[in-house]
Amino acid sequence: MTQPRVKAIRALVPVMGAALAVAGCGSAASTEGSSQSPSQVIKRAAYVSSSAAGCRVAINLQEGSTAIGGDVVGTGTGSFNLPKRAGKLTLNLNLPGSLSAAGTLSVQEIISGQKLYVKLPSQVASKLPGAKPWIEIDLDQLGHAAGIQNLTSLFGGSGSTNPGQFLQYLRATSSGGVKKLGTGSVDGVQATHYRASLDLLRAPAAAPAAARASLRQAVSNLEKLTGLRTIPVDVWVDSQHLVRRVTMDYTLKVSGQSVRSQLRLDFLSYGPQPVPPVPSPGQVTSAGSLLSQLKG
Repeated sequence: MTQPRVKAIRALVPVMGAALAVAGCGSAASTEGSSQSPSQVIKRAAYVSSSAAGCRVAINLQEGSTAIGGDVVGTGTGSFNLPKRAGKLTLNLNLPGSLSAAGTLSVQEIISGQKLYVKLPSQVASKLPGAKPWIEIDLDQLGHAAGIQNLTSLFGGSGSTNPGQFLQYLRATSSGGVKKLGTGSVDGVQATHYRASLDLLRAPAAAPAAARASLRQAVSNLEKLTGLRTIPVDVWVDSQHLVRRVTMDYTLKVSGQSVRSQLRLDFLSYGPQPVPPVPSPGQVTSAGSLLSQLKG
């Protein structure tokens, strides 16, 4: 496979993780009182939001490094069935540098438990071995290859009661690190803006007891591999104690390369969402098989 094609695949890899963050919702109801500190407001919003049957979201992302010649910029929308740990997401992407000649690329993602299915644009998929449109990513296998054991627990899967861990991290916000910044409109809904710094090492304590050991190991391994321990986060909470927007902006190092991630999630609405069907086996190539062929 030519070097430009390999760079194109690498440029799309950061996007595959975006859906995992979007799907990060829990399943417990709030029992906190009404007079709360900013930290307690965020924790309550995490519980209340994650008790919903589902949600619709809009996503804006920018991820990149010198290894791919710049930033991948994307926008998209998705819907998620929280109890079933399932959802779908469509992203429109613009690649950096010489890869930008391909124009805007449309990528579809389906989340089903610990598995992520990614449908690449036809102009990319047609050049891959086997030319199958969908790539299946198993989080446990991906984590093992990257040196991160229990990656499923990190992002939420069969080892946890949650389809993801993102709101679990919000529950672990330290009381001294949260600031109230003001109010404003988010997608037509009035919300209060808070800023916090999330300590990933605190996240296991906020998870269900059965998931804490595996999540603790996953977070520890991730920190060793990337140096990532804290994530700055801005959260907007409405008067119904629902999370309406979350933004993150952080840089980590992977294999000596600095990778910057900027992500904004808007929770457009809460309520039941359908479970999307997964692609048929004849339309799918496993990520492990594809990587082996690319290396060859």
